[in-house]
Amino acid sequence: MKSELRQQALKKRKEIDLLQISKQICNNISALQEYKDAKNIGIFYPKEVEINLLPLCENSYKNFYLPKVINNGIEFFKFDNNTEMLRGKFNILEPNSDIMAQNLDIIIVPALMADTKGYRLGWGGGFYDRFLSEFAGVTLCPIPKCQLVQTLPKEEHDKKCNYIVTEYDIIKIL
Repeated sequence: MKSELRQQALKKRKEIDLLQISKQICNNISALQEYKDAKNIGIFYPKEVEINLLPLCENSYKNFYLPKVINNGIEFFKFDNNTEMLRGKFNILEPNSDIMAQNLDIIIVPALMADTKGYRLGWGGGFYDRFLSEFAGVTLCPIPKCQLVQTLPKEEHDKKCNYIVTEYDIIKIL
């Protein structure tokens, strides 16, 4: 079921204007009070079919961190426009940095789809769910509105996000 949904989501991503949607989502994230108050933020380096959050990194008053796959998990490392990037596991760009995040205020979590209850459909590796099981801060899931559904199949280990952010809305999950 989840693999079929991933295929549908990827097909849809190729049909939409991700650049414009990414800009609008970045604007909505910037307007969120929790984001305004945050100092240390975990983001993701976008694959071709993902929301591009890198414009957020132009804010020099915040510290940004990107994930690196380490063994069977992820850790977040310092990132700015001068950080050298290397291809890591799954051919995703990762920061060539030794400065690991100590206290992230917010993590912005990638997804292919999300539901109105805060659950997301990721790429299937479970890396974020494992990390989020120990994370006490705020979680945001940026998603094109067309890929927000009422309910996704979920498993016991799936972690829900505090906010779903589309190009049109910010949905707080209670």
